[in-house]
Amino acid sequence: EANLAARDRGQPWTGALGRVLPWNIPGASAFDGLQLGLAPSGRRGEVGVYGGLVPDPLTLAVDRDRSTAGAYGSFTLGSGGVIARADARAAVVTSPELGTRAETELRALLLLGRTVNAEGDLRLGIGGKHQAPDAIDLAQVDVSGRPLPKLVLSGFFRYAGLSVPDVAAPAVFPGAERRLDGTAGYELGPALLSATGGFGRDLATRLERWWIGPEVAFPHLFGARGGAALGYAEERGWTAGRTAWAQATLRTASRLQLMGRIAWTDDTRAGGLDDHALDLLAAVSADLTRWLSLRASLLARVGAMSIVGGFADQAAGITALLGIASRY
Repeated sequence: EANLAARDRGQPWTGALGRVLPWNIPGASAFDGLQLGLAPSGRRGEVGVYGGLVPDPLTLAVDRDRSTAGAYGSFTLGSGGVIARADARAAVVTSPELGTRAETELRALLLLGRTVNAEGDLRLGIGGKHQAPDAIDLAQVDVSGRPLPKLVLSGFFRYAGLSVPDVAAPAVFPGAERRLDGTAGYELGPALLSATGGFGRDLATRLERWWIGPEVAFPHLFGARGGAALGYAEERGWTAGRTAWAQATLRTASRLQLMGRIAWTDDTRAGGLDDHALDLLAAVSADLTRWLSLRASLLARVGAMSIVGGFADQAAGITALLGIASRY
């Protein structure tokens, strides 16, 4: 795949041609086509149009049965302690799973100094083979802040109303759900003491799950080079169990970061028997240049299914990943 893009801050226009990774277009996926925008001096806003074929979600090959086309706008207001930003799009989208439908989306961000960070997203869809209740495909709110110098609070709510049965790519159409989680933390000396909890419901099956647990983090255990954290979560619902973990990160050089994590999980199955697993993860990230990074990870897992009087079906495996990430 290839992409040719121009985003010169000295020019009043922007553009991209090829396999476009769209910017300032909320909810738009990568597409094979063209994006053109007008950006006045100062870059406080941008309006434009875009369109093309959407790659196959499994193979990333060009797919003539998938397409998107529409208009978008992005605007930034305020400065200093108060900044607000809004991104919007209106488009016609075609796919084998949903047919041809009209979509509109609004994403907003509000920054109040270093105290409050709030972000919201609303996506509506009309027409096609499937439609969400009240045409709300997605609605979510993410808020975090420091109401007191040592108190950290965050909360997240997500509602996904669009459900696509028998979908071939569940990562693209994950299904209807309602999710809520939050975290409260307090800095006590070198430690950050936190409590995290959440609740989730699959709206199609009505299955529910909730979790809660503490975490103790030492963000500056290794000075400016990194820190460590310990945590535990108790889980209930249709997938009950518990998880405990310990993690450490260390930046050994200006462009090299190491991470290690050990985790134990206990999943309860029907009949009161449990599945146990021990995970060991090591990861490294190296910045080769300002825009190119090398990332590698190695995950080792040992698991066992419990039976009356011991364990059975013990299994182990190793997964290795190597990748290159670029920024522009």
